[in-house]
Amino acid sequence: MEKILLLKMERMQKQMIELARLKGIDHPEVLLMSQKIDVVHNRINRLAHLTSKQHKPYPIIRRLNKNNFVKESSKISAYLYAAGI
Repeated sequence: MEKILLLKMERMQKQMIELARLKGIDHPEVLLMSQKIDVVHNRINRLAHLTSKQHKPYPIIRRLNKNNFVKESSKISAYLYAAGI
């Protein structure tokens, strides 16, 4: 799947470069293509993260007491932020 997305991103990059040559780098179509490439790039990064050996599943929240809940919530927030979610 990752390889397919990489090929798709490369194809989109070539299309964007050609659009930029024809219409200018700040043309709305070029900017839209750039945003679409960003979406594919983010998918590749998420997929690579999820398939890496270092990936850990989301922690389970256990509400033993108020302090523990806050501690676990902070871990989840930090994890989601680091994962770009």
